Amino acid sequence: MPWGLAAVALGYRANRATAVVAGALYGFVLCFVFTLATYGGAAPAITRVPFFTVLGLVGALCGLLLALLGAFLMPGKRVPGESPSRDDAA
Repeated sequence: MPWGLAAVALGYRANRATAVVAGALYGFVLCFVFTLATYGGAAPAITRVPFFTVLGLVGALCGLLLALLGAFLMPGKRVPGESPSRDDAA
């Protein structure tokens, strides 16, 4: 759950174009490194890398979708350094 929320937060902070790349990269690295780190089999880990890569691709898809969700949660278009207008308060 916290890893998914981190992907949504990543997308929330990015625009839609960078959310796609950042989310996919985040998901792939997270899944690949997690499966590699928790591998405790008898065979050498290098023989399991293709399987870990497939799991990483599934993680990339999940990270991409969650980051896009975060990007769509941000209303309007963000412009860095621009503060919101106070004209509506009057």
